[in-house]
Amino acid sequence: MKQKDRWEKQYRDVMVFVLTNHRRPSKYKEKEMKMVNWIKYNHKLQLRDNLKSERREKFEKLMAILADYRRVNQYTTFEDEDANESSEA
Repeated sequence: MKQKDRWEKQYRDVMVFVLTNHRRPSKYKEKEMKMVNWIKYNHKLQLRDNLKSERREKFEKLMAILADYRRVNQYTTFEDEDANESSEA
């Protein structure tokens, strides 16, 4: 299997995982650790501008989907968020 094929397979695996589980892969679950490391590695390549253009487009789409599932601070209340939004405006 070529590197391009491995990258595509890992991309599909992460995308399917996120869309079916409605969450990001966890670094605390052994089965999901490979996906977390793949995301981190490719994010570093993207920041250094070393990601190939065809991969960059796909990875940016994935990162946009992952942004919807960012960790939420469990100690922040909705009133705190409303106060922050009104002070920023």
